[in-house]
Amino acid sequence: RFLAYNNGITATVENLDIAINEDNQHIIKSMTGFQVVNGGQTMASIHRSVKIDKADISEVYVQAKITEVQPENIPLLAPLISRFANSQNKVSDADFSSNDPIHVEIQRLSEKVWIPGEQSRWYYERTRGQYQVEKSRKAPTVAKSKKYDFEHPSNQRFNKTDLAKYMYSWDQLPQVVSLGAQKCFVNFMADLKQAKEKDWRPDELFFKEVVAKAIIFKSADKIARQKKVPSYKANVVTYMVAYLSKKSLGRMSLMDVWDNQKVHECVLEAFEFWVIPIYEELVKSANGRDVTEWCKKDQCWDTIQEIDFGIPQGLQELLESNQPL
Repeated sequence: RFLAYNNGITATVENLDIAINEDNQHIIKSMTGFQVVNGGQTMASIHRSVKIDKADISEVYVQAKITEVQPENIPLLAPLISRFANSQNKVSDADFSSNDPIHVEIQRLSEKVWIPGEQSRWYYERTRGQYQVEKSRKAPTVAKSKKYDFEHPSNQRFNKTDLAKYMYSWDQLPQVVSLGAQKCFVNFMADLKQAKEKDWRPDELFFKEVVAKAIIFKSADKIARQKKVPSYKANVVTYMVAYLSKKSLGRMSLMDVWDNQKVHECVLEAFEFWVIPIYEELVKSANGRDVTEWCKKDQCWDTIQEIDFGIPQGLQELLESNQPL
């Protein structure tokens, strides 16, 4: 596979139609399923030169490698070709999952599902920079740009690593979130695929619950900023969300969060009540060790979840009102 993994503009196709011209040279007559997997910036620069700068590119030649791949093998092989062909710009592990059917379906749901009131939607940025690219394409005028911003507010945008962070925080795995965005995402995808059937795809309920978890996480993050957590804010936030999930014992209604597009006031009060004690306990329990590294350990979460930081009265009442009969 050296040819496929080597540098250059690299593309995959499902089918190539090859012919021989009058000079006895092999030529490509047509291609099906053409997809650039490395060299996107070069392609974009050429496109801009033609469309924006009106440049003549008739004498421009760019080396390309085109690999014919059976359609069923593209999801596996295309990310590997991209990984080995790319050496100029860093490509993250999350980037290689952009075309995974699960993420494609989450994007489709984000384009379909409006929040209550149908004024705006949550935007799932499946590929890096997708939000700005789509905005430039769909909103070329000031008026259309304002409309686009209204329908897709920047605070209602999340990407693949955010998805993993929101899900794992609520699933009480703050130690995995603390590993960092890329490692958290890799673990999340491995666990998701192990837990679900091979052909499983996210549905509308899954999407709404993801958004609810995003709202909870963002609420915790806002409180941590307001309370001016001295350091380790990212760790404090994920541990605080996990602690809420632990103490709620399944009695927090994610659909209520979706319907209201915000958490109940008593949840904010609980975050305010917990944020500094959780920060202090993370530092204390590290016992002289590097706190960031300590937060990545299972023992750290074992320690935090067993501490009784107390449950404010308002949150206690909310949880009791959601108690199953």
